[in-house]
Amino acid sequence: MQQVREQVLAARSGSTLDPARLVAPLAVWLPDAILAGAGPATLGIDVQASNVPGHPADRYIGGAKILSNVPIGPVPGVALMATMVSQAGHCYVGVNLDTAAVTDTDEFARSLEWGFEDVVAVGRPPGAGSAADGAA
Repeated sequence: MQQVREQVLAARSGSTLDPARLVAPLAVWLPDAILAGAGPATLGIDVQASNVPGHPADRYIGGAKILSNVPIGPVPGVALMATMVSQAGHCYVGVNLDTAAVTDTDEFARSLEWGFEDVVAVGRPPGAGSAADGAA
């Protein structure tokens, strides 16, 4: 997991321009018929992910503190859309999926939980325990 983190950080620090990344947010508004004609670049994509950076400090609505976020992204012609919103030091993840493509949603949810446990473990100090042990 640490190697994956290092590779992602290295890729993010590069100065390459990714046209697909610039156009992707607009593509969700296009009809499937147009996307199907866009060529092989749009074919075979099963998962789309979005990261929406939020405000670094607590936010309020009508004087009440916002306690959590529930990100829900569209499924723009893909089997699964995962959306993450960061807010005041916390990350919230929402997953919208096509149940025809992901037929065992319970197993998918367990796998997602296990994956997040692995990611969180990378940043946990040695000997701090796991979420199963009551560590956050």
